[in-house]
Amino acid sequence: MALYRHVSDAGDLHDAVLAELCESLPAGPDSIDDLLRWAHAFRAWLLGVPGLPRLVLIRWFELPGVLDVVEALLGVFNRLGRERFELVAAANSLFSYVLSRAELEEAVRASGLQRSLPWGKGDAPRPLLSSLRDEYAVARLDEHFDFGLQLLLSGLFGQAAETR
Repeated sequence: MALYRHVSDAGDLHDAVLAELCESLPAGPDSIDDLLRWAHAFRAWLLGVPGLPRLVLIRWFELPGVLDVVEALLGVFNRLGRERFELVAAANSLFSYVLSRAELEEAVRASGLQRSLPWGKGDAPRPLLSSLRDEYAVARLDEHFDFGLQLLLSGLFGQAAETR
């Protein structure tokens, strides 16, 4: 009950904690060259507090610090020549990639599940999954994040170069 001397309800407490967490939010990227640094820093920030990825996913549009990050992403892709729909799609692609990977990684780390799916048995043969079973046996979260990030950025930059 001592907390409720400072806040009126659980919603206010959540807002206060989230506002405090946003104080340590990494600054948005300044340039194309800064996107990798930002993506790694944002991912680390999200994974630093259990439940934060989901909370940001749900409330990002209410958080001034996160909106500043989105504005910075828009600025970087605008300088790359993106406009309107493509500008929003490019910024959202990177922002949502990092955010959704953090949510996925948090779930994988917290679950402790062993992957025991019927990889190639039953009605639906899955030859690729079966042949790659060892790749799925160990979650290589950092490596998969980096590979996906590089792939996403090269696609966004490659498409920008083609449309100029």
